[in-house]
Amino acid sequence: MNTKTLALTLLLPLAVGCPTDPEPEPTPDPTPEPARCDPDAYEALPVEFERIDGIVSAEDFALAPDGGLFSIDEDGNFIRNPPGGGSPEVISPGVTTESAGITWMPDGKVVVADVSRGALLLVDPETGGSSPILSGLSYPNGVEVHRDGWIVVAEQDAGQVRRVDPYTGDFVVLATGLFAPNGVTFSPDWETAYVGSFGGGTVHAIPLDEDGAAGPAEEYASTGEGWDGDDDWDDWDQDDWGEDFGAGGLDGIAVDLCGYVYVTVYEAGGEGNILRVTEQGAEFEVVANLPAGWVPNMEFGHGNGGYDARTLYVNTRDQDSIFALSIGALGRPRADAGR
Repeated sequence: MNTKTLALTLLLPLAVGCPTDPEPEPTPDPTPEPARCDPDAYEALPVEFERIDGIVSAEDFALAPDGGLFSIDEDGNFIRNPPGGGSPEVISPGVTTESAGITWMPDGKVVVADVSRGALLLVDPETGGSSPILSGLSYPNGVEVHRDGWIVVAEQDAGQVRRVDPYTGDFVVLATGLFAPNGVTFSPDWETAYVGSFGGGTVHAIPLDEDGAAGPAEEYASTGEGWDGDDDWDDWDQDDWGEDFGAGGLDGIAVDLCGYVYVTVYEAGGEGNILRVTEQGAEFEVVANLPAGWVPNMEFGHGNGGYDARTLYVNTRDQDSIFALSIGALGRPRADAGR
């Protein structure tokens, strides 16, 4: 072996055993900052709005994360309006003969208040299958899902609100003695449930602890109008609603990121007023007067499918359209995809 060969032989193991610099690990995307209340983001009142036609009339609707809009049509079919418009698709025919509230669950299922059967239904948009969650309810109306996965339902004729497990049907009564409770929603921190009165003109707040247990319900705000107890509630005439009860028919309800509470007001044959209250005990202010007498529910957009996250979408019961109200502020976090 010559000298050059010996030198290479001695150096080769050192070269082979030399560690190399490790490949740099990819830098993870920074965690996005949570959205915060911005008091300066609000548009001046009354806000501007536009009408979007081609959305099937319904008592309520639910926006899916992909931008689809789900609802129950007048024939009781569970339907989906595709993102960006287009003809609605029947997912499940004849789910109910009369429905009220509807809400999207974090796992992609949909809860429907089945008024005709006095029940809550769980519908699978993928298969069209449906199954009962809980029966024996007295006019189940508004429904909403909490971030912890349970739902609240307002029983209008029983004057109470229940917390329900959507997969077992187990329930706890959160509040009783309410007048015609209708729409329900939650505060941005999920520690309060709000419920509006259809005829009483009030919004009540129900405090919730971390386990979902409720404290006493208390009045949060009032329009100062509604049924005064002098007449028989069962004899009210829908055509004379505005004359008899004024701005007492609070129907849908929503909350924005700053905690402002919005309500739709039923005005048969008149304008559909959208009102807002900024804190407990404050007076309602008019957000918009819509050219529709029956505007039963509303929901903030989520930024997908053309539904802007700073816009409040209000549906009509009889005009095959929704209204888009430019609020400027974000809606409260969603249970299915929080911000």
